[in-house]
Parts: sequence; structure tokens; C-alpha cells
Amino acid sequence: MVAADPWVKEDALKVIIVGGSVAGLTLAHCLYRAGIDYVVLEAREDIAPKQGASIGIFANGARILDQLGIYGEIEEWTDPPVWHEVVTGKGDVVSKLDPLALIQTRLGYPINFLERQQAFKSLYTQLPDRSKVLTGKKVTSVVQQAEGIIVSCTDGSQFVGDVVAGADGVHSRVRQEMWRHVEMDGLAKSLAKDKKAMSAEYRCLYGMSSGVPGLEEKHHYRAVNKDWSFLTVVGKSDCCYWFVFEKLDRIYHTPNIPRYVEADQLEFIKPFLDRYVSHDVQFQALWERRTAATLASLEEAQFSRWTHGRIVCLGDSIHKMTPSIGQGGNFAIESAAALTNRLYALAQSHRRSRPGFKEVESTLADYQDRRHQRAQEVYDAAAITTRLETLKTPWHRFMQMQVVPRMGDMLVDVHCQVLIQAPQLDFLPVPPRSVRGTMPFQTPETALQKESMLWRVFRAAPLLGLCTVAGLAPGPSMSAPQYLQDFGFLGALISLQVIGIIECIRRGNYFTISTLWPFFLTFALWKDSLASMIPIFHFLHYVQSPLRNYAAADNRLTVVGYAKTIVVSIIFGFLVPTILYAARLGSCSPWPLMDEISHQALSLYTLFWQLSPLWVMLTQRILVLTTVVDTTARDRIQSPRADLSYLRWAYGFAAAASGIPHLYEWAHAPRPITGYMSSLVGNRVTGAAATLQVLFSQFDQTLLSPYHLGRMVLSISGLIWVLLHVRDLKRAKRTQTSWLRILAVGSITTLLGGSGTAMVVGWAWREEILAAAGSQGDLKE
Repeated sequence: MVAADPWVKEDALKVIIVGGSVAGLTLAHCLYRAGIDYVVLEAREDIAPKQGASIGIFANGARILDQLGIYGEIEEWTDPPVWHEVVTGKGDVVSKLDPLALIQTRLGYPINFLERQQAFKSLYTQLPDRSKVLTGKKVTSVVQQAEGIIVSCTDGSQFVGDVVAGADGVHSRVRQEMWRHVEMDGLAKSLAKDKKAMSAEYRCLYGMSSGVPGLEEKHHYRAVNKDWSFLTVVGKSDCCYWFVFEKLDRIYHTPNIPRYVEADQLEFIKPFLDRYVSHDVQFQALWERRTAATLASLEEAQFSRWTHGRIVCLGDSIHKMTPSIGQGGNFAIESAAALTNRLYALAQSHRRSRPGFKEVESTLADYQDRRHQRAQEVYDAAAITTRLETLKTPWHRFMQMQVVPRMGDMLVDVHCQVLIQAPQLDFLPVPPRSVRGTMPFQTPETALQKESMLWRVFRAAPLLGLCTVAGLAPGPSMSAPQYLQDFGFLGALISLQVIGIIECIRRGNYFTISTLWPFFLTFALWKDSLASMIPIFHFLHYVQSPLRNYAAADNRLTVVGYAKTIVVSIIFGFLVPTILYAARLGSCSPWPLMDEISHQALSLYTLFWQLSPLWVMLTQRILVLTTVVDTTARDRIQSPRADLSYLRWAYGFAAAASGIPHLYEWAHAPRPITGYMSSLVGNRVTGAAATLQVLFSQFDQTLLSPYHLGRMVLSISGLIWVLLHVRDLKRAKRTQTSWLRILAVGSITTLLGGSGTAMVVGWAWREEILAAAGSQGDLKE
């Protein structure tokens, strides 16, 4: 029996953890390191039973275990995979890539698979005080009062504390007790959705097998087909961990979700024995070598209420997802850390007294607020992945078979973006290993600072305003002959092309407007509408290219083969057509017979020059296919700065191509503005009016002409574009350079080298900052 007033002598926060699960044991470790008293109540007699299941420890879970000092032993049980092969049920290879190695390079931790029993054993044996883990304690009731909470078990034992944490799995007793208290408090209507939340649309046979000939070490295998799929992971000592997913005949809801016994497995596996788990191995080979297997329905549920009063839930008891993306256990670890952070803050504020009911309730509610949205996003990702791999609908089939294999590392990008936002234990040092990757982890607070696309649209709106200004010109803002008569502008156009090409081949810009740059510029030249089209490109690029796109160093990386060919491609793809076109116009024609060419031939020359961006692209492609070795696949993992030397040459070439013509024009201007000012000052008052008339007449004929207005729009657009991206760098604290210095250097560069030179110098500076910060920066956006 519990004393009449069991809390009289208690003066420190105490947590009762129900469930010796991954969530429960991790929470015990976290609370111990936080200096918070706890007890773990496990219903089973064995804390680490053999279940036949595996668990994947990803970087978000590994970092927290590393903080706790218990990751090393778990890692010893594993042999991280590198390759990921996707096949159909007939063994046809859909794709074979090495994204798992890239994930390890980015985040500092590999994806580790091990037997679930091994993980439980490691978590348990590494607890400093195992006497606080009690087995055979099946909870029957939870009673909360203003002073504290009482947990009763079937054996008659009772435990008192300040918080009850339900880490007791999908059929959580603590969740049921929490609902009971919600109803007692007159809030039954708030549970209507949660009581119907759990469902099962799929079932899974999961198990382990000894080594299977044909299944290679360091490999993940996924087999996809209509209404079923395989996942096979080859682990340490060739141990194979596998999953067989199958769609049920309908969606089941609690309490009618099917349950299975061992005898059901034999009927289940019959249609799968001759289906392929890899390109040349059938499932029968795994089944014959099985060491353990379990058939279960895959419950899915994301509950809206995680806490009430002094009761809180975590892990599968509150966010149960399919195992397709391996985040169930890792999110349980995350939740244990996130909950401990809030409890630690509460304990620190009450070092000499026990926190009251309202303070505990507020702390637990804060935990839910910080975790709910993130859990929902990952829950949805797991659900979508399961349905993609079982080709649930024609849309899922199209995405899985046609789109996903062509997305390159985009899924890795999404995966890593989610993981770097994971919480850690705020009161423990950051593990050195977690900051050595090429994609640094973020804190939850940092993740919340992500800038919305709407704000980027608003900030880039002036670029669209420039399009309107260009459209107000009383005729074509530019025309092809005028380009060739303006030596300075042709140089600036080279700068524009070099930057456009680099953004087109940058890995972080896949599936953005940047990849269409050659076609965009070709259309603008064809329509003689550079002044109105280029600001649109700048606008779209800025909106679609926040710094978080380059959080991974390899996403700043450009396709190395194409980076090597930029200068040569500009020379042969742009300068040669330009020279030929200029020669045809007659001013510098070396061939007298050209004067006899018909007007139609001239139109062909014009078109040939207008297509020059496509000739640049074609030249690059030919060189990459025939001469240049593209090492991007290797460099994205081993050397994400491999392209930097080639980009420096390209930026230097563009700066010279833009700056030298500008200096020439400036030195040979027929009547510079200083001449007009001297004339104005030297004349008498009676002649001043005439001089002003000449000055403004010249101004109107030049700067306000459609051509010069268009050129001015392009210059302003490029400079605004660069400054917007510089603002991103400053907001992310990637550079401490003051705005005064940035604007001063930019102004001097523009004066001496022209806007094209200023733009390419600014972009080259941005490149260096991104490359330098790629392995150690901390994004704030």
C-alpha cells in the first residue's frame, strides 16, 4: 500500500517509465545523465527477448546515443551498408546506387542494422544502475493527483512520482489510462479522432537469416511490385535482415486489426517463395536459412494528444509508423531526448522544491508542441514510402518506376534534411563525430527559422518590377545587331552565361529553373527580350535556391565533367558564332563574297547566333562524352570541392571577358560626362542653357533609348540578384563582412569593370564561402 501522503519526503523530480522499449531504455539513459530520478517498469520477464526483428540506427538516433556514450558498443554489432539496389519481383534491376555511403559522409554516421535483441541488450547492460529497471511489472492503472502520480501493477506493487512516461508500445496501457483521465476531466470529445486513429492497411513478415549466397555484403535490396514488396539488408557476418510487406484486403481499424500466430506464416509465404529479393536471389533462399520470423499487422497511427496532466507518451505508443524508412526506433530515441530536455529545464528551475502540477503539465505540453509536427512529417513519409514500394495506385507505380530512379540523390537530400533537424540532448556536449560530416546537424530552433518561399517571393519582387520597366520601352529593348555593336555588353553577356551554366550544373539546383538556363537564354535571344526575360530568371532562381539547398557540401558541387568544360564551351559555343555573325554583318568581314549573300542567309546567321546557348550546352555534352572524365559520382562522397579549381578558371575568364571591354569603352568614349561638365562650367551664363540642352539631348538619345534602357535593366537585375544571395549568406552567418564594405567593393568593381564583372566577382565570392562552409557551417535558414 502507498502511504497516506507519499510525497512528504520527496523533494526531487521523479519519472516513472512504463516499458523497457527502445524509447523507455533510452529515456532512462537520458534521465540518468540529466540527474533526474527514474524507474523503469517492464511487463515482460526478460528485458531483451528474442523477437526475430531488426532495428536500423540512423544518424538522428546515433547522435543521441553517441552523446550518451553508448553508441560505440551498438556500432560494433553492425557492418554499414553502402549500396542500394531496387528490383522488380521478377528480378529486373530498376536502379543500383550508393546513397548510403553519401548519407554517412554527410551526417557522420552510417545506417546501422542489427538484431533488435542486441540493441535492447546493449541499452540495458550499459545503464549505470540496472537496479532501476524492474521486469514483470505489468501496469494496471495510473492515478494522478495534484501532488503527484501513482502507478499500480498486477503484482500489487505501486510506484509514486511526478511524471509517468508511456513507452509501452503500440498497445500502450499508459495511453489508455491517459484517455481515461481525459474523459474524467470532461474532455471526452477531444478523443474522438484519436480513438479511431490506429489502422492497418498492410502486414509484414519480418525475420533474419544466415548468409545467403548471391546477396552481397554492404547491400540493401528492395523489390517492388503490385501490393507487395521486399526489403533485405545484409549485415555483419552476412546476417540478413528482411521484411516482406503485403497489402491487406482492406483497411482495418482498432479493435479489429488482425493478429497472427506462428502457424499463419506458412500460408503467408507460399506465393513469395519464387519471387526475387535481388536480381538473382529468390525469397526461398532466405526462408530456408531463416533463424527467426514473425508475422504482424503494420499498425499506423499519429495521435493528436500525447499528454494530459502528469502523463506523457512517446515512441510507438503515440506515433506508430511503418518500418519502410527505418525511423520508428530512431524517432523513439529522438522523443526520449526531447522529453528529457524539457524535464531537465523543469528540474533546473526547481532545484530546491518539487514542481507543481501546472508546471509539470506545461512542461509536457511544451514537449508535444515541439515534437508533433516533425513526427507527423516523418509518419507521412513512411506511409508514402510503403505505398510507393507496393505500387498501390497508377500514380505510385509511375513515381516508383519512372520518377524515383531518375531523381539522383534527391531522396537522399530529403532524408538528410529531415535528419539534421533532429533534437539532441541540450545539456550534454555535441559529439565530435556529428560535426565532421559535410552536412552539419541543426538544432530544432534553427530548423524553425527556415524562411518561407512567400518571403523570398516578396523580397525578390523588385526583379519582376524591372521586367515591367523593360516592357515600357517604346520598341524592342534590344536587337541582335545592337549586341554585336556593343563590345562591352558582349563581355557582360559572357559573365551572365558562365554564372547561368554553373547554376545549371549545380547538384543542389536539380529540379529548379536553373536546369533550364540554356533554353531560357536561347528563348530570350530569339525573341530579343533579354531585358524582360533575365530578371524573371533571376527571380525564379532566387525563390527556388535558399541556402538550405546547399546544406550538404556535395550539393554545392557542380557536375565536375561539365565544370571542366565551361571556358572551352563558351569559346566555341558562343564566341565563334558571335565572330561569324559579326563578320557577316560586314563591319569586319574577311570575305568579300559575304556581301552577296541574300537576306535569307543573313536570317540564318542571326538564328545561328541566337542559338549559341544551345551550342555551348552541346559542346559541353560532346566533350564530356568523348574527352573529359566526369568524376562527380566519386567526388560527391570523397571530394566535394573537386570542381572548385575549374570554377575559379571560369569565373576568372568571365571577369576578364567583361572587365576588359568595359575599360576599353570607358577609355575610348567619344565624349565622357566629364567633357559635358567642363563645357557647362566653362561657358558663360548666357551659354549655359544651350549646353544643358545638348547634355539632356545626349542623355535622352543614349541612356533612355530602348537599347540602353534594356542594358541598364539587365545590369541592375544582376546586381540585385547577387545582393539577395549575399543577404542569405549574412543571415546564415556564413560571412561577417559588413554591408558597407560589400557595397563599397561592389561599387568600385562596377565602376572599373562594369556590372558584368561585379556580378561574376560577387558570385565567385559566394562560391568560396559556400565551399568553405560546406563541411563546418551551421545554417540558420
